[in-house]
Amino acid sequence: MNTIKGFSKLKDALQASEADSEAGAEAYLIRVLREKSKCFDLRSIIFAILYRTGFDRNDLKAKEKQRLEVIQIYPQLKMGEIWCEIQEKLNEAGLKPTSDDLHWMLTSIEEFEELVLNCVNTQKMISRESKKHQEDDLNRFFDIIRSNKTK
Repeated sequence: MNTIKGFSKLKDALQASEADSEAGAEAYLIRVLREKSKCFDLRSIIFAILYRTGFDRNDLKAKEKQRLEVIQIYPQLKMGEIWCEIQEKLNEAGLKPTSDDLHWMLTSIEEFEELVLNCVNTQKMISRESKKHQEDDLNRFFDIIRSNKTK
C-alpha cells in the first residue's frame, strides 16, 4: 500500500512538472531518487559486518580485494562526503564560514581527496599485481608446452 502512495506522489509530481521543461522534471526525479536511495545505503552495514569479522584478504580475487579496499576506509570516506555536502550547501546558501571553520572544512576535504587518491593507487597496484600473476602463469604454461614439444 505504501508503494502505491509513493508512486501516486511521483505520478502527481510528474504531471505537475509537465508544464515545466523536461529538464525540470528530470532534475526533480533525480533529487527524489537521491533522497530515497539514502534510505537504502548499505555501505555502513557492510563495513560493520566486515569490521567485526575482519578484513581477511587471503582467498579473495583481485576485484574483491579492490572493493574491500574501499569498504575498509568507509568511515573516512563518509566523513569526506559529509564535508563536501556541507561545503556545497554553504555555497548554495551563499554563506561563508568563519576562517577557522573554513580552514577545518578545507583541510578535511583535502584529506578526503588524498585518501581517495591513495585508495585508487592501491586498487591500481592490486590490478597490476593480478595481471602480472596471470602473465607469469601464462608464461609458465607456454614454457611447459614448449618443453613438451621439443621432447
